[in-house]
Amino acid sequence: MKFKRTLAFVLLLCLSSMPLAAAGWLHVRVETDEQEQIRVNIPLSLVTTVLPIIERQAPREFSRHGIRIENQEISVAELRQIWAELKSTGNYELATIISPDANVVVKLEDDYLKVDTDASSRERVQVRVPVRVVDALLAGTGEELNLTAALEALQAEPEQEFVSVDAEDAKVRVWIDSSNEGN
Repeated sequence: MKFKRTLAFVLLLCLSSMPLAAAGWLHVRVETDEQEQIRVNIPLSLVTTVLPIIERQAPREFSRHGIRIENQEISVAELRQIWAELKSTGNYELATIISPDANVVVKLEDDYLKVDTDASSRERVQVRVPVRVVDALLAGTGEELNLTAALEALQAEPEQEFVSVDAEDAKVRVWIDSSNEGN
């Protein structure tokens, strides 16, 4: 159950940040140790139609008005301030978490916000978010995240993988490319 909630949240984030190009495709692959497979191929032009439906179903931790981390609300204005300060430093390792369960590194590098677990972790996770997409998401002066601007910013990105999870009980891959077949 925890895996399915996490997967739904990851899919929501990925779908809410995918480009609108009609020629592009979003691919999601999930394989579990219970022999379940999920294969999704979505034309990116469909994302704008589906986005309002997804937002209504979004977990409480993520909304257009900010995020919730451990019962602490962070407004869009606060996110903008935090992001501006983080970006002003250039490439650097933002955080390293070393624990018996996983070692996690969060860093800004080569115009990407990157989150990685190391090879010694039981779950290997890699997330790559282009800085220009985060900039666009936080663009504006209102109190809402600008999902449309983030989608438009991602349009200019090359074909690539954004999320990769290799866990004991499942594998997840999210990427965009020009093929309607997710191979």
